[in-house]
Amino acid sequence: MKIKYRSLFSLVAASMIVSVTNSAYGESTVSSNKTFFCQTDETMPITLAKASNGENIPIFNWNKEVFPPGTNLQAICTNVAEKLENYVASENNLSSLSFKTAQMEHIPVICLTDTKKNCNLVLLNLDPAEEPIKTANLVLDSILNPQIQGKKVTSSERGVQSTFYTVSLWDLLGF
Repeated sequence: MKIKYRSLFSLVAASMIVSVTNSAYGESTVSSNKTFFCQTDETMPITLAKASNGENIPIFNWNKEVFPPGTNLQAICTNVAEKLENYVASENNLSSLSFKTAQMEHIPVICLTDTKKNCNLVLLNLDPAEEPIKTANLVLDSILNPQIQGKKVTSSERGVQSTFYTVSLWDLLGF
């Protein structure tokens, strides 16, 4: 009879350790066949890309200080990862893309584009702002991994300065 209780105790203890470990290091929605996913560390959700060599490369660090209080950054992180995953799965040329700031109907947005004019994919709508592009530029500068920000380009459309960060997803992912 004692053996059964020890086995049950061991199972419960192991479950508690796994639960505590997940809480300490965050939940991960990593799937072995996904290229983009969201993972949460102790301080913030992070959108990551899985390179061909298995390395996880941070793309966006969802810093709560940049967003209004109460913003569900985990949901945003997961949503952006899914959008990037779907985009990569459906597009042929990923060699020259940009993370771009823009405004759509006076709403600041961050998007993915293969040109300097159009947004191919809106990744994130921000709260309405008095200066939508300036707001979007500040948010993008704050959340985009600094290692990816190395290729910053600014463009002026109708007197409004937009920010682009050009990246080759093929190079980033190691293909």
